[in-house]
Amino acid sequence: MPAKAAKSFLPALCLTFMLATPASGRPAVVKVDGFGYLHNRELKQSLTLLLDNGKVPEQFDAGYIEDACLVLNSDLVEAGYFKAKVRARWIDTNGQHGDVLVDADLSRPLPRPLAVTRLRLQAVPGVRAVVAEVKLEGLTAIPAKDAEAFFRPSAGWFTPDEARAWSRARSRRAAAQLRDTLRAEGYAEAKVDLLETEPDEKSGAVRLEVRVSQGPRWRVTGWRAEVAGGGEIPGGELAELQGATWSHAKALDLAHTVRRRYHELGYAEVRASWSAEPAEIAPGATERGVVAVARVQPGPLIRIGEVHFLGAHKTKPELLSSRAKLEKGAPYDPKRIDEARLRLSHLGVFRRIEASEEATADPGVHDVLFQMTEEAGWAASWLIGYGSYEQLRGKAELNRRNLWGLAHRDQIEFSQSFKATQGEYRYTVPTLFNDTVEGSTRFYGLRREEPAFLRVEYGAGLELTRAVPWLDARGNTGLGYELLRADAVSLGAINQETAVMALHLGLTRDKRDNPIRPRNGYRWSVQTEFAMPELGSEVRYQRVELAYSWHRQLGTERWVHCGVSQGLVGGGGNIPLNKIFFPGGESSIRGYPEGEAARHDAAGRLVGVRGALLFNLELEQQITGRWTAVIFSDTLGTVTKASDWPCDEVLSSAG
Repeated sequence: MPAKAAKSFLPALCLTFMLATPASGRPAVVKVDGFGYLHNRELKQSLTLLLDNGKVPEQFDAGYIEDACLVLNSDLVEAGYFKAKVRARWIDTNGQHGDVLVDADLSRPLPRPLAVTRLRLQAVPGVRAVVAEVKLEGLTAIPAKDAEAFFRPSAGWFTPDEARAWSRARSRRAAAQLRDTLRAEGYAEAKVDLLETEPDEKSGAVRLEVRVSQGPRWRVTGWRAEVAGGGEIPGGELAELQGATWSHAKALDLAHTVRRRYHELGYAEVRASWSAEPAEIAPGATERGVVAVARVQPGPLIRIGEVHFLGAHKTKPELLSSRAKLEKGAPYDPKRIDEARLRLSHLGVFRRIEASEEATADPGVHDVLFQMTEEAGWAASWLIGYGSYEQLRGKAELNRRNLWGLAHRDQIEFSQSFKATQGEYRYTVPTLFNDTVEGSTRFYGLRREEPAFLRVEYGAGLELTRAVPWLDARGNTGLGYELLRADAVSLGAINQETAVMALHLGLTRDKRDNPIRPRNGYRWSVQTEFAMPELGSEVRYQRVELAYSWHRQLGTERWVHCGVSQGLVGGGGNIPLNKIFFPGGESSIRGYPEGEAARHDAAGRLVGVRGALLFNLELEQQITGRWTAVIFSDTLGTVTKASDWPCDEVLSSAG
C-alpha cells in the first residue's frame, strides 16, 4: 500500500474501531473528549439531562446532537474560549460516517434526517480570552484593587489563565458583584457599566473599561413603624438604626430583629419588612437622607401545646422531654424550638431532626413535632496513615450509641504503628447535672518506643466537661490513676516505675475559622495536672501546658500564623520520666527529629527537660490555585529546672 494511502487509511480505521456500530437493540453510545478526564465524565453525565427520563435511546437524532454541542460549546465559552467549536463525529444506522464542526451559534445545522448509533463530541477550543487589564472610572468608595479582583482575580504569584478567563457572562456577573458591593456599603443608587470589548484574535488579551456611577450614600435620618392593628414595635427604640448607612442587607437585619422581638412574645407568624423613603438631595452632596419605614403584621398570638417526638423508637421519652425544655402553654418562639432541636441533636444519637408545628382545635395553640431519624446502634471505622516518627500506623474504632435508651455511648479504640501500641475504652454520659455536664470514664494502655526510653502506661480516669458561657470556652476537670513505667532507660538515677493519682483541670477557647487549615481567628488552651500524695499518688508534681495560636489574613493571597506554647513541670527530683518533656518532632520545633530537641547529658544521652517554651511564626503565600508556600521560624527555649524559667538554652530552626 502506498505511504500516502496508508496515512489516510489508519485514522479512518481507528475511528471505525472507536465508533463500531453496536448490535441492534442496544442503547446508542456517546463519548465526550478534550475537556480533561474528570470534566469529560461530568459533561457526559450532564448530557443525559437532554434525554427523556434520562434513558439513552437506540439512536440519536440531529436535534439531540445539536443540543449536546450547544451545551459543550457553552462550557467552553464560559471558560474563555471565544472561538470555541465542538467536533461531532458519528456513525449512523447505515454505517455511514459523519464529521461536522459545530460553533456556539449553530451556524451550520446538521443534515436531516439523521439516526446515529455512535457519537463522539470533541472540544476544539481555540484561543482562550484572558482579562489582561481593567480600567476603572468613577470609583472612590472601595479600593481599586478590590474592585479589579471581581473582573481579574488573583490566585497567587502564578495565577492560571483559567482564573482570569473572559466571557461576556463572567464580566456581567463581575459587574453585578461590584454593584452589589457598593450598594451594601450604602450606595443604593450605584450603577456599573461595561464598555463593549472584544478579545485580541491572536493573543486573546482583553482590556476592560468599567464605568462606575456611585451616587450618594444613603444614611438614615429617622424611622417609623406601621403596625397592622396599631401599636408599637416591642422593645422600644432601635438604637442601631439612627445614623446608620442604608442597604438591602441592613433592611434584612432590621426585619430579623423585629421578628425576633415578636417571636419572643409568641407571635410566630409575624411578617416584617423595611423600606426607605429617600429625601431630596442638594447638588454636589455626597449623602442622601432617608426615612426607614417598618411594616409589620403581627399575626395571632400562639402558645405551645403538646410536644411530640416522632421516630425516636429506642430513646426514652423522659430524656427527650428533659432535653427539649419546652413547656406547655409557653409562647411559641421559633428560636426556642430551634434551640431545643439543637440540644436534642447534641445527644449524638440522631442522624436527622426536623422541627415543625401542627395546628390544634384551639387556634391559639400549636403542637410541636420533632421528626427524628435515629443513628445505627453501632458503627466501626478504621484508618491508615504515615508519620515521620511512628511511620506506618493504623487505627480501628468501634462505637456504640444510645445505650439503655439514655443516649449513653461507649468507644473501643485500638491503634498500632511501628513504634507504638495503644488501646482505650471510654464510656460517656452526656446528660449530667440538668444536661449541662458531660461525664466520661476511661481505661487505657500505651506502649511506645521513645528515642530515649520505652514508655509503658496504663490507667483509668473520670472526666467532666461543660461549656463556660462567660468565657465562650469549654472547661474540663477530672481525676486519673496511672501506672507509669520507663523501661530500657540508661539516663542515670531516675524513678522508672510510679503510681500516680492526679487532678486535671483545663479550659479551651477556639475561635478559628477552620480547625484543620485556619486562616483567621485564634485558639487558646490551659491544661493542668496536680499529682498529690493526699490523693494516693506516690509522687507530688504540678504540670502545666499553655498554648495560644493566632491566624490572620494579609491581603487576598497571604496569611500569617503565630503560636506560642509553654510546658512546665515542677515538684522535686522524683518526677516520673513519662511526665517530663522531650521536644522535637511534627508538632514541636521543626527540623529536629522526635524527642531530639531535649537536653543531653555529658555522655550524649537524652535526659529531657522540665520546661519547654516554643514560638512558631509562619508566613503562608498562595502560589497558584490551591497551592501555597510557607516560610517558618521556630524558637525553643528549655530548662532542666523549673526554677530556671523561662529558659537556659535556646534552639532555633527555619525553613
